[in-house]
Amino acid sequence: MDNLTPVVAYVRVSSPGQEDGDGIPRQVAAITLYCEKNNYEIVRIFREIKTGTSDSDERPAMSEMLEFLRTHEGECRIAVIERLDRLARDLVIQEGIIGKFQRLNLSVVSTCEPDLCSNDPSRKFVRQILGAVAELDRSLIVAKLKSARDRKRLEEGRCEGRKPYGVDDNERKVLEEIKRLKTEGVNVTAIASWLNASGVKPRIGYQWHPATISKICKRVVPA
Repeated sequence: MDNLTPVVAYVRVSSPGQEDGDGIPRQVAAITLYCEKNNYEIVRIFREIKTGTSDSDERPAMSEMLEFLRTHEGECRIAVIERLDRLARDLVIQEGIIGKFQRLNLSVVSTCEPDLCSNDPSRKFVRQILGAVAELDRSLIVAKLKSARDRKRLEEGRCEGRKPYGVDDNERKVLEEIKRLKTEGVNVTAIASWLNASGVKPRIGYQWHPATISKICKRVVPA
């Protein structure tokens, strides 16, 4: 244990929903295994739950980690990440973060890519190529998702937002009853009262209101 080099681990996910999922546990496991094989001892793990819209958004965990490393000069000077894109997917942001490490005389080590902080031209070239690949991957994912949204919007007339009432199986029978009653000339107030008396609950709240029934009927009952 006395011969181990102290390091910190930096893990990052893009949304709070990934915090307890595969994202952070996978990164921690990969970093831990790498450290065990390279005689590193993890003294602290910094977790970045990034909820911004771009790679340039503020990173409180990154700032806290850099301050920790700066103030522990001579004790801990190395940060370990799982992959280069955990710093950032944007190539310019990657180089900016690595440059900050270099200016503070710190090192960042990836479990997958070699010598991130090296100034050797070939190493820098490899780092930038890897960063460009990560940036391209992000752009392709964004384009693919946009294409899927556009296609769904053309097919269904909508994509984002809450699904209309009646899409789910447990709502479909209720929707059919609303349509039947409205088609037979029953007004929306009477339909709401009937649903409430029958113990049928709406999607939100505890009782049906005529305004809710009216919105549904405008959508599903021909004028």
